[in-house]
Amino acid sequence: MKVYIILIISVFVISSVSYAQEHGTSNLGRELFIKNRCVNCHTIGRGRFVGPDLNNVSKKYTKEEIINWIENPNQVYQITGKMPVNDGYPPMPPINVPKEEVEIIADYLVSKIDITDDSGGGVIKGKVLNKSKGIDQEGVEIILTAFIGDRVKDQKKVVSDGGGNYEFKNLPWNSSYALTINYNGAEYTTEKTVFVPGEDVKQFELPIYEPTTDESKIKIMNSHVIIEVLEDLLNVANIIVLQNTGNEIYIGNETLFDGKRHSLIFNLPDDISNLELIHGLSKENVVQVKGGFADTTSILPGIRRIVYSYTVPLNSGKNTIKEIINYPTESFLLFISDSDENISVSGLSGGETVEIEGQEYKRWVGNGLNPGNKVIITFSRALSDIDFLRWVSLAVFLGLLCLSLIYSSFIKSNKLENISESDKKNLSMEKKHLIKEIVQLDDDYENKRITKDEYLMLRNIKKKRIAEINIIINQD
Repeated sequence: MKVYIILIISVFVISSVSYAQEHGTSNLGRELFIKNRCVNCHTIGRGRFVGPDLNNVSKKYTKEEIINWIENPNQVYQITGKMPVNDGYPPMPPINVPKEEVEIIADYLVSKIDITDDSGGGVIKGKVLNKSKGIDQEGVEIILTAFIGDRVKDQKKVVSDGGGNYEFKNLPWNSSYALTINYNGAEYTTEKTVFVPGEDVKQFELPIYEPTTDESKIKIMNSHVIIEVLEDLLNVANIIVLQNTGNEIYIGNETLFDGKRHSLIFNLPDDISNLELIHGLSKENVVQVKGGFADTTSILPGIRRIVYSYTVPLNSGKNTIKEIINYPTESFLLFISDSDENISVSGLSGGETVEIEGQEYKRWVGNGLNPGNKVIITFSRALSDIDFLRWVSLAVFLGLLCLSLIYSSFIKSNKLENISESDKKNLSMEKKHLIKEIVQLDDDYENKRITKDEYLMLRNIKKKRIAEINIIINQD
């Protein structure tokens, strides 16, 4: 049996020289080049990667052309009539850099001239720590996998020494790397990482744990359910903050047919659609079970945030959503957007109206909920109301149809043209990624990794972009 764990590890740069000091370029541009994930495809003076090396890029493109590459690569492909423009590389996807950051990155790239790095390559090193026993773990094999995009390029192996130390030397700059450890039936894998401009050495501490099937250390610190009531459906979002309070990795109790184990169980209504695993869950590690789905990712000690959403139809008569408490839950909050529905909630207290970012919601609260408790949410709508809404909707539709004919020239002048299904798909993916980034910002702020000013600025930028995407997607 093998259990899979993705490690979000801290990176400590031991030996790197700021490009701002060594080459007189903008450190802010470098940081934005990293933050917007440009480094996942491009190096600067370190050889071709997923995309071209951007050293001396200003000799091929003007600053305005570089800005256009960043803002709208699809437009570049349309102008040139070639996709990709550079043979041997994949097309550049939309990277959705905030407008206020694009010019700073372009200035940074224009300044990168003749800075080829001729050093021997990068170093990845660190320690293997057994967190359950509190020791540096010797004799553990660490596998380093090099990637070009999603394609495996190479693998190397070392064994940790008596102090738990490991080291990989002379690593090519133009690859991404992931570290893997197999220990006591669990496979620990880091996220992919790259050497950013000016960075020579990365140091990773790799934690491992002794396994346990004792569920008593698992609890829910906060569970938020947010329901948006639309005309004929409900949008439901679940935000869960989970904690493993022990010092062992929880691998679950029930074994599946393929050797994986259930670590967490989530309940869903029978008639859901559009299930989205937004944060903390991956489709590779989720399996369908009776009444919902199960996660097979083992739970490391500490806090984990999970976000998912789905829709259910809102029919005439009664509609019920049942939330079953599977783990001890310290705090449960239910928010339902203001609507004309008759709503009843059992298992929680409250029902008062609150305002969140200019929108009114009804709020219910539960504290100290135990496994087996149920929260039952019932929406009731009279049939006559449904019929009335249908007639109103038809009248509104006919009115909008007339208006669309009258104002078609105005719409065209404002360039509100239909967008392709491919563009809609890309925008939907961008929206999903932005939601994940907002969740990560919330984590960073809660754990004091960023200041309040940074948090509010970045969150507002991402929320503004989500609003823009919603307008674009729904314009036709």
